[in-house]
Amino acid sequence: MRAVALVVLLAVLVLAIGPDLEVGLAQGALTCPQVVDQAFAGLGTNCANLGPNSVCYGFSRVQAQFANAVDSDAFGAPGDRAP
Repeated sequence: MRAVALVVLLAVLVLAIGPDLEVGLAQGALTCPQVVDQAFAGLGTNCANLGPNSVCYGFSRVQAQFANAVDSDAFGAPGDRAP
């Protein structure tokens, strides 16, 4: 299950930063591999020891959206977790 959660988080990350990456590259910001490296580092730090059947907000440049209504402060900062 952890592998599935990691793959889903990575896919969301790639889809979420795609448009921002083009703007960032035009401004001389980080390259795609650098952003991905930061994302993996953030996941490793913020989401260590993640339990089964839960998710973790691992990287600040990804915006989390839930299918069902949740508290407005859910997933407000990297490291936030939800079942």
